[in-house]
Amino acid sequence: MRKRISIATIILLQSSHCLFSQGLPPGMQQNAVVKQTMTGKVKGRIYEAKTETPLPYASVVLYNLNSDSLIDGQITDEKGYFGFDNIPFGNHKLKISSIGYEAFEKIVQPSFKNPEVETGNIFLTSSITNLKEVVATSERMQIELKPDKKVIIVDKDISVKGGTALDALKNAPGVTVNSDDEISLRNSTPIVYVDGKPTNLTMRQIPSDQINTIEIITNPSAKYEASAKGGIININLKKNKIPGYNGNLNLGIGTNNQYYLMLTLNLKEKKWGANFSYNFNSASNTARTYSNRDLFELGQYNGGSYQDITTTFPRQFQFGRLGFDYFIDNRNTLSINGGIVSGKFNFAENQNTKQLDSYKKTVLTSLRTNLQTFGFTNYSTGLSFKHTFPKQGKEYTADLTYSFNQGQNDYDYRTKSYDSIGNLLAFNPEIQLINATTTANILTGQYDFTNEFSERSKIEFGFRGNWSSTKTKQLVNNFNYLTNSEEEDKLLSTHYSFDDIVAASYFIYSGSINRLEYQIGLRAESSNFYASYNDTNSFKYNYPSSISTLAYGLFPNFNFTYKPNSANQFQFSASRKIARPNMFQATPIVFASDKFNYRIGNPLLSPEFVNLMEINYNFSIEGISLLASLYGKYNQHPITNYVYFSDTSNQVLINTFENAEYGYSYGIEPTIIFSKFKNLTINLNANIFHTYIGAVKDKANENQSWSWNAKANLSYKLPLQFTIQLNGNYEAPKAITQGRMLSMYGMDVSLNKEINNLTLSLSISDLFNSRIMRMEYDQETYYQIQSRRRDIRFIKLGLSYRFGKMDASIFKFKRSKTEMPLLNINEGY
Repeated sequence: MRKRISIATIILLQSSHCLFSQGLPPGMQQNAVVKQTMTGKVKGRIYEAKTETPLPYASVVLYNLNSDSLIDGQITDEKGYFGFDNIPFGNHKLKISSIGYEAFEKIVQPSFKNPEVETGNIFLTSSITNLKEVVATSERMQIELKPDKKVIIVDKDISVKGGTALDALKNAPGVTVNSDDEISLRNSTPIVYVDGKPTNLTMRQIPSDQINTIEIITNPSAKYEASAKGGIININLKKNKIPGYNGNLNLGIGTNNQYYLMLTLNLKEKKWGANFSYNFNSASNTARTYSNRDLFELGQYNGGSYQDITTTFPRQFQFGRLGFDYFIDNRNTLSINGGIVSGKFNFAENQNTKQLDSYKKTVLTSLRTNLQTFGFTNYSTGLSFKHTFPKQGKEYTADLTYSFNQGQNDYDYRTKSYDSIGNLLAFNPEIQLINATTTANILTGQYDFTNEFSERSKIEFGFRGNWSSTKTKQLVNNFNYLTNSEEEDKLLSTHYSFDDIVAASYFIYSGSINRLEYQIGLRAESSNFYASYNDTNSFKYNYPSSISTLAYGLFPNFNFTYKPNSANQFQFSASRKIARPNMFQATPIVFASDKFNYRIGNPLLSPEFVNLMEINYNFSIEGISLLASLYGKYNQHPITNYVYFSDTSNQVLINTFENAEYGYSYGIEPTIIFSKFKNLTINLNANIFHTYIGAVKDKANENQSWSWNAKANLSYKLPLQFTIQLNGNYEAPKAITQGRMLSMYGMDVSLNKEINNLTLSLSISDLFNSRIMRMEYDQETYYQIQSRRRDIRFIKLGLSYRFGKMDASIFKFKRSKTEMPLLNINEGY
C-alpha cells in the first residue's frame, strides 16, 4: 500500500510540475530548464611557462563565441586556479591575460556529455618584445621602455616606501628635482597630471604608496595639451582590478620624526567594484641656506652681505580616496571617485644677516625669526564613462573632473638689527605679520574617440575644455612703535584673482606602409586669461586673438616609426608647443622672501613658442633593453628669469621675468635596463645636453653651456627573500640666466625582506649627506653664491602587509584540494 502511495505521489508531483511549466510564459519556461539542466562548469590552472610555477592574479574572462557578450570573469587565486559555475551549454571563448605575458585564448564547450570542462594546465609565455611596447623581461621591472614614453613601476622602487610623489620622481630617468621642489624634465618644466587630469596638489601632497605608475612623455602628441613644452609627467594612482576583496596595510617610522600609515581596501563583485584608501604622513626636517653677495662698482669691491639661514619645518598630511566602478555590461563602464587631502606645515626659520662696507667691515647685523603656519584642504571628484564597440579597437570615453583647494598662510616676521659695535637699534624688533588665504578651482571635461579601421590604420579625435580659477588675498601689517599699533603695508598687501579657460580639439591619423608606421596629428587650442588685482588693475590675454594670429592656435605633430625586426625600432617625432605666461609671471604683484630679495611679475610678457624634435632608437633582446634619444628644442621668445637691483644702493635684488630673443637646447639621453642575470637588475640613465639662453635686455646676459646628469639603479635579490637596492644620481654644473647651477650628487640605499604576505623595508636617504643645491651668479655689478639643502639624511623602517582572497560568497565556484589537484602537464588536454 505504501509503495502504491509513493508511486502515486511521484506521478502527481510530476503532473503538477508539467502543468505548472506549461502555464509559464515561453521565455520563463526556457530559463527554468536552462537553469536546472543546461549549465556546466569550466575550471583550470595557470602557470608561468618559463619557471612552471603557478601564476596568481591572471585575468580570466569567458565570452559567448557567437555574440561576443561577456558571461563571467575573475582572476586566478594565489595558486593559479580559476573556476566558473552555472555556465550555459554551448561554445564559449576563454581569454587569459597577465601583465608581461602573451595573451591566451581557448574555445570551451560545456555540454550534456561533458558538463564540467577542465582546461588542463595553461602556460603563459613572457612577452619579451611586443610591436606596440617593449618590456625588458617577463617579470615586471621598475622601468618599462616604450616608444613614446617611459613607465616607472613605483611599487618596484623600495627606496620610496612611505614617501611622496616627489621622492618617486627623484629616481625617474630624465627627471631632476631641486631643493625648492621644482621638477625638470630634460632641463625644462613639465606639466604634471594625476590620472591624466590637471591637479591642484603638489608632489609632496601625494603619497608614493598610492601611486601605481609614473609615465614620462618627452614629446607629447596632439592628443595632449599644447602647453606641454617641457613634456608631461602623468601619475597614475592605484585602482582595484582584483575580484573579491583585498587590501594593503603599510606602517613606517624613521629619523627626523617620520611616521606614516597607509590602508587600502578593494572590493569587486560581478558588475560592481569599490576601492578605499587612507594615508597619514608626518615628518620634520632642518634645512640650511647660505648666501654670500659681493657688490662691485667700476670693477672695485663696494660692500656686500652674508646670510646664514636655518629652517625647521615639521609637516603632516592625510589623504583619503573612495571610488566606485559599475560595469553596466561588457561594453559600458561607469566610474566615479572622490578624494580629500588635508595637511599642515609649520616653519620656524632663523636668519642671520650681515651687511659689509667697502672695507669688508660689518656695518649692520640683523637677526630675523620667521614663523609660518600653512594649512590646506583639497577636494576632488571625477566621473568617467567608457563605451567599447563590438568592433575591436573602436571606443570612446567621456570624463569630467573637478577639484577645489583652499589654503591659509600665517607669517610672523620679527627682525632685530644691531649697529657695527653691537648696539640694538631703535624701534626693534621690526614686526611684520602676514595673513594669506587662497582658493582654487579646476574643472576639466574631455571626450576621446578611437576607431581602428585595421591593424595598420586608425583615427583618433577628441575635445577638451579646462577652466581654472584662483583667488588670493594677502594682508601685510607692520608694527609701528610710535603709534603702538599695526599698520597695513600698502606695497606688499594685495588681493588678486585669475581665470584661465582653454578649449581644444584634436585629430590624429595613424597608418603604416610595410614596416613603417606613421602618425600625423593637429591640435587647435585657444586660451583666454583674465587677472585682476587690487581692485583697480587688471591684465588679460587671449591666443589666438584674431584671424591674423590664427596660426598661434595650431599645433601639429608628426611621428614616424620604422621596425626592421622585433628587436630594433627607430622613431622620429616633431611637434610645436606653446608656453603662455602664468599669473605670477605676468602680474606685477610684489612678493618678498626677505628684505634683500623681491619678486614681481611682468605684464608685458608674450607667449613662448617651442619647436621639438626627437629621434629614438629602441633595442631589446632577452635581458637587455636600450632606449637612446637624440633631441632638440628651439624656443621663440622664451620666458626666462631676470634679476636686477632695485636702486643705486645695490642692496635689494628684484627677481622678475622677461622674454629673451630666442633659445635652444639639444642633447642625447640613453636609458639601459640590464637583467641578463637571474637576480640582478640594473637601470642606467644619462642626459648629455647643450643649452643656449638668449639675450635679455642686452647681449651681456646671454649664456650657454654643456652639461650632463646621470642616474643609476641597481637591484639584487639576495638569498632568504632579501632584496638590496642602490640609487645614485649626479648633476653636473649647467647654465641658468645670468649664472649657473653647480654640481649636486647623492645616493640612497634600501633593503627589502619578503615573508609571505609581509614585506619589511629599511632605507637610508642621501647616504653621504651630499644633496646640496648651489647657484652662482657672476655679473658686472655683483657676484653671489648660494647653497641650500632641503632634506638632510634620514633612515626609515617600513612594514607592508597584503591581505585578501576571492570570497566564496562572491564567486559561487568553490574549490577543494580534492576537486582541483595539481594537473599533470602530460595528460594531453
